[in-house]
Parts: sequence; C-alpha cells; structure tokens
Amino acid sequence: MPQATYERLLLLRDGGKYRWELFGNKDLTLQNIDSNEVRKTVRLGIEYGRLPEDTGDDLPVIMEKLGLLKNGVLNHAAAVLFASHEMPEYSQCLLRLARFKGTDKTEFMDNQRIQGNLFQLLNAAMSFIFKHLSLSGTTDTLEREEHLTVPYKAVREGVVNALTHRSYREAGGSVGVAVYDDRVEIDSSADIQNELFVSGIE
Repeated sequence: MPQATYERLLLLRDGGKYRWELFGNKDLTLQNIDSNEVRKTVRLGIEYGRLPEDTGDDLPVIMEKLGLLKNGVLNHAAAVLFASHEMPEYSQCLLRLARFKGTDKTEFMDNQRIQGNLFQLLNAAMSFIFKHLSLSGTTDTLEREEHLTVPYKAVREGVVNALTHRSYREAGGSVGVAVYDDRVEIDSSADIQNELFVSGIE
C-alpha cells in the first residue's frame, strides 16, 4: 500500500482527531486576520440563518464560536479562511488561472497565479472567468439581460467545491481553473484528485 494511501486511511479511521486544519499555529495572531472579512461572513451567516443573531462583533469571540480559536491560539483553518495577507507558510493557498486559445493547452492567452485566503481566491477565480467567458444578451424585457455562455451558478459551485473540499494538508497543492473555447475545467488537489468540467460554451 502506498504511504500516502496508508496515511489517508489512518486519518479517516481517527476522524477529526488529526485534522490538519484544527492544529494550532502559535505564530498566527489576530493581527494576521482580515477582521472585515470575518465580520462580513458573520453578517451574511446571520442573514441566511446559518449563524445565531447573538454571534456578536467581538473578533476573538467570533473566532472561538467558529472553531478557529482555542485557548488563545488560532488554527490553520483561520489562516486558510481569513488571512489578511499572503503568508509563506501557507503556500497551498494558491489558485492557478489560465485561458487557453482553442480547445487544448498548446497556447496561453492569459496565465495567473494568485495567493490569498479562500474568499480572495473565490473572488479572483470568478473575476477571471467573467473576463474570459463571452456574454450573450436577451431583450425579452424592457432592460437587456446579460448571460454567461455557461451557467454562472454551476461554475461558482464548482469553484467553491474545489476550494472547500481540497486537501490543505499538502503544502504543494493548489486549485486550478482553465478556460478553453468550448469548456471550463476546475481541478483541485485533494486526497483523491477531483476534476470538474463545465461545458456548453458557444
């Protein structure tokens, strides 16, 4: 049995006991956390009924309630979600973006590498996709409505899944988004490689 498979099975057997994201990082402080993003997340969580209205506005209290701070120590998940700037020790918080000419990887039209917290990576991915996917317009109503040539919700769901379900334990991992003339591919470094294809580009 390969070592990587053995280690993955041990982690599955022991449940959340050895989950990387729950390990504390004593070098990580609240000054490294984007408090505005945290409070925005709380506000949206309350609006959508995912968080109680008494979650509050005190940053340490919020982080404790979200399971990101324990005994005064922030864990790795806090950095992945809310780090305010690029941190060298979290090199896996990487997004690879590419726009290829045609339907294969022969020629690049655009190529970017973005590092940041999960919310920054999600925003960067969606901005990149909007930049490179064409829009079609309809005038069934009084106002013109713009539509992506692939379903927006499907693409966003694919990016969110890739970012949230990948394995952050592997420091060399990343999430990739590739836009071709006829499709979008989203791949995620995980214990088992996941790849999503979104087709239907006209």
